[in-house]
Amino acid sequence: MNKEWKRTGLPEVKKCRKAKTRYKKRKALQEEFFSRYVIASKLYKEGETEKKEIKNQQELENALLFLDVEGGKFHNQVGNGLYLGGRK
Repeated sequence: MNKEWKRTGLPEVKKCRKAKTRYKKRKALQEEFFSRYVIASKLYKEGETEKKEIKNQQELENALLFLDVEGGKFHNQVGNGLYLGGRK
């Protein structure tokens, strides 16, 4: 996820000159990025997603920025959902 954020969102945040505007921009972009990443990674169950209405120009620009986000590859847990293996 960090790799995708650095590829798509971070260049937009770095365009801001002051820390205050960078913080605002990062906060505005992270929600859209995370939702796109989760959808691309298929980390949801069927029926858990819903369409979002874009209300203004800024939301449209944010959505277009993250169109090419690639999701990660995750394996489903088997059994009762507990992590099996590792250290005790």
